[in-house]
Amino acid sequence: MKLIYRASRIFLLSSFLAAVVGGLFSYFILKSIMNNEANEHLFILKENVTNYVERYDHLPQNDIFFSDSCWFTPTKHLSISQLRDTLIYDELEDEMFDYRVLSFGIQVDSSFYSAHIQKPLYETEDLSEALLISFIIIIILMVGSLLLVNYKYSIKLWKPFYTTLNKLSDFKVTNREPISYPDTDIHEFKELHQRLETLTKTVQRDYLSLKSFTENASHEMQTPLAIISTNLELLIQDDNLTSVQMEQIAELMESISKLSKLNQTLLLLTKIENRQFSETKLISLSKVISKKLFSLKPWIEQKGISLEQSIQSSILLELNPYLFDVLLNNLLSNAIKYNLNIDGIIKIKLSTTGLTVSNTGKRLSNDIKVLKQRFQKGNESQHSMGLGLSLVDEICQTYGFTFKYEYQNCCHLFRIIF
Repeated sequence: MKLIYRASRIFLLSSFLAAVVGGLFSYFILKSIMNNEANEHLFILKENVTNYVERYDHLPQNDIFFSDSCWFTPTKHLSISQLRDTLIYDELEDEMFDYRVLSFGIQVDSSFYSAHIQKPLYETEDLSEALLISFIIIIILMVGSLLLVNYKYSIKLWKPFYTTLNKLSDFKVTNREPISYPDTDIHEFKELHQRLETLTKTVQRDYLSLKSFTENASHEMQTPLAIISTNLELLIQDDNLTSVQMEQIAELMESISKLSKLNQTLLLLTKIENRQFSETKLISLSKVISKKLFSLKPWIEQKGISLEQSIQSSILLELNPYLFDVLLNNLLSNAIKYNLNIDGIIKIKLSTTGLTVSNTGKRLSNDIKVLKQRFQKGNESQHSMGLGLSLVDEICQTYGFTFKYEYQNCCHLFRIIF
């Protein structure tokens, strides 16, 4: 969830809770005020009735009390004041209405009466409900307006941040030009840009240092390895060597060759990780695969392996030709090298969705996630360096491909999903 949406959601929820609490509080406060007003009005009417009786020495008529009703009932003694709520049926409206009734005792000459004054409460209820609805509408309009203004302003406020984020997503350590950040007058964004500028310059500087070191180290290693290999080749041609010495020299030459290949493979992995193979062109995968299979045909026939092809033509992808050649070399050479010696099968399938290379063979001793790591082997072969699947996985990550592996029906299935 984006930050702006989360902030807006929190603002909306807090505003809703504040509106609910404020609305209920206002409603009950208003209702309490209305009730107090009704009570005060009834007691004022009581004073008017008492003063009227004391002045004129007889009971008043109901019409002097305007819309409020007043009636008297004779009693044997002077009753105390009593305030209560009741429901009274209205024939015109055909429904029950709330009334508040004040009863109190009054004496006229030697007679006692119980005076009753009633006041309708439905008017105050209607007023309270109308005020509450008005309050809710005002709150909704106010919160909606504030939310809209806050959302629009937040988009403008966070625009430099998202611009910077997009520039960082396009950042490559191989670029020599520094990142240009948008102008802003917000202190936090300015500080963020300064820190990012320092960080990217440091990363670029470290990358260049590592790149230079790797290339120089690889070059410096290749030269003495080539010299050692050449001298060993000359030495093995000496007629005075015993068979044991020749075997030892042959083992040394094999080790030198393996070390040279390891050096080249690690250098290639480093270049792929650093995205140094940026040059791409549109290549026909079917043509490249057919050409590669033709070059490997003698090796396949030598091992007596059956080859099944299902290659769809006219499949074009924007790739680096060298990296795709490395990918094919590793997949196909593994399929040949680790196949069965008798009745072995290799199946190649190319479609618009991806490339599948399957071969018969023994189950791997390690999980595919482990084998994708460097120097991890799926068998005990002394000739394998455990870097082939690492190269394939790294190349797939470079182009956003998905590299999957399955073992079913005694076959290894390597799938590359474009």
